[in-house]
Amino acid sequence: MHQNTLKGLRENQIPLLEVNIKGRGSIIIDLFYRKHKLHKNQTQTLTEQGSRMLSGQHATAYMVDCLPMETQFLSYDQVKNLFHEFGHALNVSLSKTKY
Repeated sequence: MHQNTLKGLRENQIPLLEVNIKGRGSIIIDLFYRKHKLHKNQTQTLTEQGSRMLSGQHATAYMVDCLPMETQFLSYDQVKNLFHEFGHALNVSLSKTKY
């Protein structure tokens, strides 16, 4: 699935996927393990919550996972975690909070 996309990358390149939600925010997804990468799954907010209301910025979420590049299948826990973190990322990118 993803191996065709990753095949042409050099060692120092980072495969990122960016999802832009029209009129809302965006999600930057960093899924694959690499040396010296923080080894935990998390979603971070790159813009302050409420920034859309204050300065017109759209919220950006950064979703991190450490999936092995050489596998074609994910375990149940890996899939469950991906959906869990993606839910956080959607919440960040779709929110229109003032604070």
